[in-house]
Amino acid sequence: MKTLTKHYIDGAFAESHGQEVTDLISPTSGKVIGQVTLGDEDDTRRAIAAAKRAFATFGRTTKDERAALLRRLHEAASARLDDLTAVMIEEYGGVAQFARLIVQSGVNAFPAAEKALQEMPWTRSWDKTTVTLEPVGVAGLITAWNANALFICLKLASAVAAGCTVVVKPSELSALQTQVLVEALGEAKLPKGVLNVVTGRGEVVGAELVRNPDVDKISFTGSVAVGERIMRDGAATMKRVTLELGGKSPTILLDDAALDQAIPAALIMAFLNSGQACAAGTRLLVPKSRLDAVKQAIREGMRAFTVGDPADPKTAVGPMVSERQYERVQSYIRKGIEEGAEVLVGGEGHPEGLDAGYFAKPTVFVNVKNEMTIAREEIFGPVLCVIAYDSEEEAIRIANDSKYGLHGAVLGTDLQRAPRGLPVAGRPRRDQRHDRRSAGALGWIQVLRCRPRIRQLRDRGIRRTPRHPGGLERTLMGKHTAVSPAEAADRLAIRELVEAYAHCADHRDAEGQMSLFTEDTHFVVYMNAKAPTPSMDLHSREALAPVFADLNKYDATTHFVGQSTIFSLTAARGNGETYCLAHHVTVEGGKRRLMLASLRYLDTFVKLDGAWLFAERLLYVDWLEERALA
Repeated sequence: MKTLTKHYIDGAFAESHGQEVTDLISPTSGKVIGQVTLGDEDDTRRAIAAAKRAFATFGRTTKDERAALLRRLHEAASARLDDLTAVMIEEYGGVAQFARLIVQSGVNAFPAAEKALQEMPWTRSWDKTTVTLEPVGVAGLITAWNANALFICLKLASAVAAGCTVVVKPSELSALQTQVLVEALGEAKLPKGVLNVVTGRGEVVGAELVRNPDVDKISFTGSVAVGERIMRDGAATMKRVTLELGGKSPTILLDDAALDQAIPAALIMAFLNSGQACAAGTRLLVPKSRLDAVKQAIREGMRAFTVGDPADPKTAVGPMVSERQYERVQSYIRKGIEEGAEVLVGGEGHPEGLDAGYFAKPTVFVNVKNEMTIAREEIFGPVLCVIAYDSEEEAIRIANDSKYGLHGAVLGTDLQRAPRGLPVAGRPRRDQRHDRRSAGALGWIQVLRCRPRIRQLRDRGIRRTPRHPGGLERTLMGKHTAVSPAEAADRLAIRELVEAYAHCADHRDAEGQMSLFTEDTHFVVYMNAKAPTPSMDLHSREALAPVFADLNKYDATTHFVGQSTIFSLTAARGNGETYCLAHHVTVEGGKRRLMLASLRYLDTFVKLDGAWLFAERLLYVDWLEERALA
């Protein structure tokens, strides 16, 4: 059993002044696996003071100095990737196939922040006005328990890039994960006081960060109720506050969707991270005319969502993080039954043979009305609500009838209907009273889930995007201006270029796909094809041709249209980012196989003779699973 009694303050582990000790319990077995001594106000004030002292010099560092620190942080965190994954599985119960992906995403935040740091303009001028970006100061980073390493790394990376010093308040449920991560980050040899970590309760450590006048910025990831208090209490010292709160995200299934592909995608969105994900697609909107077929497809699709030991690579759904969270999920399942919803799959109680830990049955409700509690409130567990609609207009109304505005997706097969879906997707409610960050538009995707846009990996993260400390502010005089018609046209051209590429790829048209690249285009692939070390091969247009030709030998279909985000644009150069999940179905010898992969594209475009062309594409591929299909 591990015993943790220290916090990380001013560059070293220091004994806790706080005396409260709490048990760390394995959600898989229900047994105590460790103890942690929680910090108090005194520990928090010492950490804030250290951060304030460090900011006096760190806030004046150069781009190159911060870039060097980000590289060291990346190297240090990468060295403990296996340990961070293992402890997430042990302490949180994250399933193996998801835990490593989450940890790797956090580790990758450091090079992403370094790239944005080098590319960002730090001053802008027009007429007689000059705008200079300066670090805010001390940032208080309050993170959630469902992706501990990811949240800490994302927030820390942007803070360091911006020149801020930080005090991190991780969840007390993640103490073991935090210990491993801080040990790793300590190897980066940051200047003393730049990184400080105090594990404790939100009402103690978090509250001190919010009310302390020496903290200039709060970045919080967690519940709506706590977010409301932070915004209210932070106003007393005029803090800048960024909140990433909850979601009740809709997935709209169109009447032309291929259910054998759309339903597995919808279920993946719903049960992502065992349902303990703010972006989970927990409301599935389906045409009434196809409801019976959808029910049957869900019953069949749920066979793939096995519940069990999170360390088993075949497990899709692990335990809830704590007994309290398990009971919360059970209470919502009971409430759904009481209010008249029908349990199609799952229900109350533990899955058979899993009574020891905090395992809940993955549950799908049908005959759900959007007014029901289970459709209005965030459950944060493996519970999906299926809501029937009569028309697309009604589906849009239901999707937007929510106090949340986080994420959404549309599933269909006819790309010619996209113009009808996209304007609809672009008008989600913007007046949410609870989730203050920008509402996530309903993205048009072809039988595929749309991952949330992770803008914090780029320059907006260093500025003040959600999930991050918002390290830079304008210090002289600034103004907001609308996008010019020329820039708007360029952005549209780049987006159409990305969509054209995806369309060609979907139809496996190698010639059409390759024609989008100029002769000197580079294509870099970082691929984890179930190998210990990913490939990092630089491919030319000619080198890629046989690869696509080989793929075309199979009677196969691939669907991987994703969410494209343009994150920088100049007169002759643009950068784009796409995240998606790929389903590749092959048929060979009468046998069908499904390969599932997580894809991330980083594209560079150049403008030649008035036309936008691909210049470079970095493709990160992480194979998640491969299975035989009936």
